[in-house]
Amino acid sequence: MAKIYELKENPERAREWYCRIIDEWPQTGEKHDVLLSLMDAAMFFREQEDAVSLNKCLKIISFICKETGNTEALGCMAYGLGLDALLKGEHLIAIARLTEAKVYLEPLKIPYQVILIGYHLVICYLSLDEIEKGQQTLLTIHSKAKKMGLSPMVTKLSKLVKKSALQTQSIKDTLTSRQLDVLQLLSSGLSNKEIAERLF
Repeated sequence: MAKIYELKENPERAREWYCRIIDEWPQTGEKHDVLLSLMDAAMFFREQEDAVSLNKCLKIISFICKETGNTEALGCMAYGLGLDALLKGEHLIAIARLTEAKVYLEPLKIPYQVILIGYHLVICYLSLDEIEKGQQTLLTIHSKAKKMGLSPMVTKLSKLVKKSALQTQSIKDTLTSRQLDVLQLLSSGLSNKEIAERLF
């Protein structure tokens, strides 16, 4: 329910449901299915700049890591720590933790979570003015999100594309005209295949 309210842009109701997951977890003691919900909750709380609730998510994930030691829990922990560092403005630490999360979670074939990691890596790269790295990551995850039909994520990524394009304006001399054309088409929502058809 939390994700549905979040997608419907009702943050108050989404917060209620994410907090409910956190508050009710001790009664269930669930150690597997709750992890992906905690990843969504951590992302929500980071976007809401709610460090207290984000840390509650981290405490639960930490407990699950200690109890199970499984790869998914370790990946979720690294992701949560990355979001915590991002919230604090510690971009280099965030990149290290998010990259660690990707190493844990990518082999598990859970593409949505890997896209979430990529999304936050892009935010870090752009914040550090690592435009090329940010744009490469952005192109990759934008294409994957579009193929998966994740329109809310595609919308978020399109906003990052526009931010990236604005940053590109200031370093226009370092990009070729073809790279700028690709960025422009990407920001309009075209897939890699559609861009290739237009340009070649």
